[in-house]
Amino acid sequence: MCGILLSKNLTQKKLKLFLLTEKEIHDFYQWIKTDIMKKVILVTLLFVAIGMQAQEKPFSFICAGSGGNTVYIIDHNGEIEWEYPTGGECNDVWMLRNGNIIFSFKNGCKEVTRDKEVVWTFNAPEKTEIQTVSPLRNGYLTAINGTPAKILELDCDGEVVKSIEINTGVSKPHAQFRQVRKTPQGTYLFGLMGMKEVREVNDKGDVLRKISGTGFSVQQLKNGNLLIGCADDHKIKEIAPDNSVVWEISGNELTGNPLRTVTELQRLSNGNTLVSNWGGHGGYSGKQPQLFIVTPDKKVVWQYDNYDLVGNLSTVQHLDVKLRMKNGIYFK
Repeated sequence: MCGILLSKNLTQKKLKLFLLTEKEIHDFYQWIKTDIMKKVILVTLLFVAIGMQAQEKPFSFICAGSGGNTVYIIDHNGEIEWEYPTGGECNDVWMLRNGNIIFSFKNGCKEVTRDKEVVWTFNAPEKTEIQTVSPLRNGYLTAINGTPAKILELDCDGEVVKSIEINTGVSKPHAQFRQVRKTPQGTYLFGLMGMKEVREVNDKGDVLRKISGTGFSVQQLKNGNLLIGCADDHKIKEIAPDNSVVWEISGNELTGNPLRTVTELQRLSNGNTLVSNWGGHGGYSGKQPQLFIVTPDKKVVWQYDNYDLVGNLSTVQHLDVKLRMKNGIYFK
C-alpha cells in the first residue's frame, strides 16, 4: 500500500511531500508519536506567528473628513468613543500629548479638550480658507488659502508669531493648500492642488524644491524621503531627496482598496503605512473602506469600513502610536 503524506526526512531534518512505502509510513507514524505535544505546540506557534505578521492588531484612532462636520475618536472595537462638531470640513486633525485635540475646519482652526472646552480658536479672514493645522514645540502651524496665501506659525494661545507669504500661482483659495508641514530643517512642505505640484520652501517663501504631481499631504520620513498622498492622481508615493520614486502604489493595485482621493498618510514604525482613502469624488462614498494599512510589499493588513458611522475620511492619526518630535516638530 502506498500513500502521499507530509513526513520528516530523517537525514535532512526537513519536511517533504513525497510517495511513501508501507515501511516509510510506519517510520513516519513512529516519529510523529515521539514528543507529539511538543510538535503540536511548535506547529501551533508557527501558525500564530504567521497570523500575527499578516494582520495589524486593533487600535484606536482619531479621524475626520472633508465634507463632514465632526471629529471622531474610534475605539479598538471600531465604535465612536468621542466626537466633536467642527462646523466645517476638516482635513487635518491631531491628538496632542496632553490629550487635547487640534483640527482645521475651513473657516479656521481650533484646540479643544477632551471635556470639549475650547482652548483657542484662529479664524480665517473673509474669503479665505484654512485646511491645515499641526503642532510645534511652542505652538502650531497653519496656513491661509487666499490672496496672498500665507503659512503661519501660532503661539500656544493661537496668536500669529510668524507669517510667510507664498506665491502659489493659484487664484482660487480652495485650489491651494491642504496639509502643510514643517521639517526639522526649518523648511515647509505642501502641495498646491490647482498646480498639481508639491513644493518645499524656506522661511522666506523661496522655492527650494518642486515635485510634479498633486499632493494633498506631504511629510518628511525618518530616512529623509517624502511620503505623499497624491489626491486625485490616485497614488501613494515615497520620493527620495533626488526626486526619484522609491516606492509607489497606484490605481487598482490593491484588491478591494482601489485608490480614490488619497489624502493623509502615516508611516508606522514597522514600515507599514496607514492610508486615508477619501471617496467623495466620483461617487465612491460608502463603496469601499475609508482607511487601510498597507505593507511595503503592498499587502493590506487592516482596514476600516463604516461609512454609515463616520462618512468619508481625509485625515487620521493612529492613537496607539506616540507622537514623535525632532527639532521641535511633531510627527504622527
